[in-house]
Amino acid sequence: MKGRLITIILLVTSIFFYLSLKDVIICGQVNHAWMLMTQLNSLWNAIDFSSVKNVIPDKYIVSTLQRWRLNVLRLNFRGCLLRPKTFRSVR
Repeated sequence: MKGRLITIILLVTSIFFYLSLKDVIICGQVNHAWMLMTQLNSLWNAIDFSSVKNVIPDKYIVSTLQRWRLNVLRLNFRGCLLRPKTFRSVR
């Protein structure tokens, strides 16, 4: 039973890699178990903010970058209109 659960978790988290940022955030809101699965460090190696450019305010971009900045290898801000203050606040 435990092995089966681990297999399911691995399958679900591997699917997350194909989802947009918006969809990963929605998945994290399903329940506590799904929220934990969206916290996988490698899931946040590449963050594409272009898919949510007109949806989330700068403060959520800042909080996401502050939380995952040590894991991020690639960022996409294409089409995003961010203020210089937003970039300075990510430390």
